[in-house]
Amino acid sequence: MAEGRVVTSLEIKATVEEAWREITKTGVIQRACFDTVLVSDLKPGSPYRYTTADGKRTLFRGTILEVDPPRRFAITFKFPGEKEPVAKVVYELEAVPGGVRVTIVHELDPATKEGRSAAGGWTTFLSNLRAVLETGKPPLGTRIQYFVFRTFILPFMPKEVK
Repeated sequence: MAEGRVVTSLEIKATVEEAWREITKTGVIQRACFDTVLVSDLKPGSPYRYTTADGKRTLFRGTILEVDPPRRFAITFKFPGEKEPVAKVVYELEAVPGGVRVTIVHELDPATKEGRSAAGGWTTFLSNLRAVLETGKPPLGTRIQYFVFRTFILPFMPKEVK
């Protein structure tokens, strides 16, 4: 695992259970997570992957490390084909007045290019998660990005690069 940690946190007007369900739901589109589908049995030691809605492409994958509903979910994380090392990602959910605080800890050096990219990605994910839980859909800008990705980028991506 990488040295260093990228820590991203956001408070959301939802219950811990609602946030947990949205983060760990399987077999259906996760609007907060770039319109991907989580494929896994969610048991420690089991593999997981986030695929496109049609299941034809894997966007990232890893192994389930820990499942402690509705408080903690830990995984290894890797983009297929990328050179960065496999990293550990932990989702921590904590009830706060008026909602839930979701904190993501990604074991990746924040001073590296990959660490800066991860920080931006997790900030986007948490903003999307908040919008989905509070309004039922991602922000308009995110929906436009999803459309552009599905229409102009995804058709040219390999199914999975090992």
